[in-house]
Amino acid sequence: MEQKSPAQSVTEVRIIEAAAQLFARHGFKAATTREIAQLADINEVTLFRYFQRKPDLFCAAVNSRLSRVKLGRVLQMSLARDEDPAIVVPGIVTFLLNILAQQPELYRLLHVAAFELPGANHVIREQLGPIFDAVSAYFQRCAEKGVIQKVAASLATLGILGTVSAHCHLHRLLSVCESPFASLEEEAAAYAELWLRALAQNTQKNTAPGLPLPDCRLKVRLLLQLLDDFPSLDDTQTGGPCLWVHCKRYSSQCFQVQFAIGLWQYWFCRVAFRFRASPKPR
Repeated sequence: MEQKSPAQSVTEVRIIEAAAQLFARHGFKAATTREIAQLADINEVTLFRYFQRKPDLFCAAVNSRLSRVKLGRVLQMSLARDEDPAIVVPGIVTFLLNILAQQPELYRLLHVAAFELPGANHVIREQLGPIFDAVSAYFQRCAEKGVIQKVAASLATLGILGTVSAHCHLHRLLSVCESPFASLEEEAAAYAELWLRALAQNTQKNTAPGLPLPDCRLKVRLLLQLLDDFPSLDDTQTGGPCLWVHCKRYSSQCFQVQFAIGLWQYWFCRVAFRFRASPKPR
């Protein structure tokens, strides 16, 4: 294989950087190779010398962002040593918040890959799969030891990811208020406390029939009932709006926001499970 010169390597980096910006901004289909070449300050012929197919360029752009996602050494050791969730969960939340703050384009590129280019799944799995496996294995061991409730490890992993990513983005979209958090540390502490409470062993189980459920469980029951009534969540032109109209008609504004976040988490988990379940290319 011919060794690339430094000039070629610099040109390729410029192409990939321009592609990442435009794909994240406009999507896969709307971002043209001509626009990418213009932003990289080259002609389109040169672009095709490096990337003969547009999907290859998209995968290179996604990979350039995913390659920057690395678990810190401290968090890796905490996971491997099965340290207390009170230590590990805040570390996971901080890790996710830092990614969203430092790489906003990555979040959008993942959505583009999910909706427009399912063939890019293997790139995402190769980079994020080991992180997903490490965190899920930790929660699995904690559940087996009785440190947390016996829940599916993937549910805990994807649930934390969905909570952090959904609230960060949907709060700006749906709420008229400013962010309730004054700093990244305060935000991380709030998410961590939420999930530590959710995963903690419940030592006071109320099994008496006829007693009212706690408020949060009533909301979950309502959400599940709505999902049963309107199962067509894949059709954004029918299922989503129907659910949202139904929610606005029968619930408070506060719960409307929580309900929308729940829908987002549901969608995100389905997409993530699709990534994990798709067969690896040979």
